[in-house]
Amino acid sequence: MNTSLDTIRHYLHANAELSGKEKLTATSIVGWLQEAGANRIVTGLGGHGVAGVFSGSKTGPRVMLRAELDALPITEKEDGREWRSQNEHVAHSCGHDGHMTILLGIAKKLVSTSPVRGEVVLLFQPAEETGAGARAVIESEKFDTSLYPDVAYALHNQPGRPFGEISIREGSFACASRGMIIRLHGYCSHAAHPEQGLSPVRAMCRLLEALEQLPQSLPTSKDLRLVTAVHAQLGEVTFGTTPGEAIVMATLRTATDVLMQPLVKAAHDLIERVTQEAGLTYDIEFRDIFAAVINDQQATTDVIHCAQKCGKMLTLLEATNRWSEDFGVYSTVCRCAMFLLGAGETARVLHDSAYDFPDALIEHGVEMFWALLNEQQLFAD
Repeated sequence: MNTSLDTIRHYLHANAELSGKEKLTATSIVGWLQEAGANRIVTGLGGHGVAGVFSGSKTGPRVMLRAELDALPITEKEDGREWRSQNEHVAHSCGHDGHMTILLGIAKKLVSTSPVRGEVVLLFQPAEETGAGARAVIESEKFDTSLYPDVAYALHNQPGRPFGEISIREGSFACASRGMIIRLHGYCSHAAHPEQGLSPVRAMCRLLEALEQLPQSLPTSKDLRLVTAVHAQLGEVTFGTTPGEAIVMATLRTATDVLMQPLVKAAHDLIERVTQEAGLTYDIEFRDIFAAVINDQQATTDVIHCAQKCGKMLTLLEATNRWSEDFGVYSTVCRCAMFLLGAGETARVLHDSAYDFPDALIEHGVEMFWALLNEQQLFAD
């Protein structure tokens, strides 16, 4: 692999693709893995997912490092950068271009330093932003026992934290969440005779307020439970007709998967009560379902030890991160740990249309992942 890592990231950034549509990105990844001499390359994992496998000659652990292929439906802010996204309303505003580049940096190192024992699996996962990708990978027929890792690690860049800092916590690391779509059904009438219709306007307003207060109605918990109203739509844009339909959308968020089910039930009960009182019918749909990321004790200890060995600033987080990440699904097949890589205290926040993963951060991610591979004794005779 002769291409510089900065150049690779700029290419990935310029050619950002949405969840489930990462065909060009995956093809490019395959080419770079071939250049790096991967012993085996598996494609079509849960869609466009790619795994590059680097094998040692002796028995040892299989260690998986994961990055994400997909970008966000965001129009990138024009700031003059040559590598700005060439795809309209698609941008790597979460830094997944940097995460992929870090894994390719590991592939570059594996060109000259192959594992002696065990295997390294570099997984480039599709559709992380929708919460569908990790589950699709695991359920894929191609993700068989020849790919099942003993331990898996992932990182996420984090603006607002010191540059190059490693932060982690054992147990609940990132929240479970799900998007809830509530459709309210009444019937329309002429706007001159609103009494002849059945408008969902009052029920919609009640739900918008009551949903956000829902966590306070549940038994007290020291762990996070949060409901955030994110969208509402009422009727059609016409002055002559009363609304007969409404949509309310909210995100339910909890520190653990166990806490999610009571919150979902409470939301169901609330909607049932409000619609019954209003004489409406309703239906509910869930999207973007994320499991909580739960960090394994030993895998977390590995990350802490490697951060210290690499001389990194290290912070042990006191609280679960409020955002969600579907890396948690891999806990069903192996021990896992995810950590944060500080992107600088003055950097733009994630999902900002002007966010651009710092090139100088790549080497910090590569150093940490390389240390974690060494921690597993993959290169020892």
